[in-house]
This record gives sequence, C-alpha cells and structure tokens, in this order.
Amino acid sequence: MNNIVKWMAEHPVAANLITMFVVALGALSAIQMPQKTFPDFTLDAVSVSVGYPRSLTN
Repeated sequence: MNNIVKWMAEHPVAANLITMFVVALGALSAIQMPQKTFPDFTLDAVSVSVGYPRSLTN
C-alpha cells in the first residue's frame, strides 16, 4: 500500500489520469446500467367476509 502512495506522489500526472479513467468508467457503467422505475410483480388478493349474528346490515 505504501508503494502505491509513494508512486502516486512521485507521478502526479499519471495519478490524475488513472483517477479520471476510473471516474469515466464508473460514469459509463452507471449510464449503461438497466434502470426500472417500477419492478415487475403480481398482486395476489384475498377477500374475507364474516357474518356476525344479530348484526345490523343495510
């Protein structure tokens, strides 16, 4: 790890180019990543009716 930091300190132009390259690859990856606003899903519904004896119904 120290060797990498030492090399970057000795070669600032190369370090900046590597940084820009990594940022550009990240931006390109973010643009090409598939995006979905709403995922595909199905809604299952269950209806339950319970009658109460002596209840008032309209």
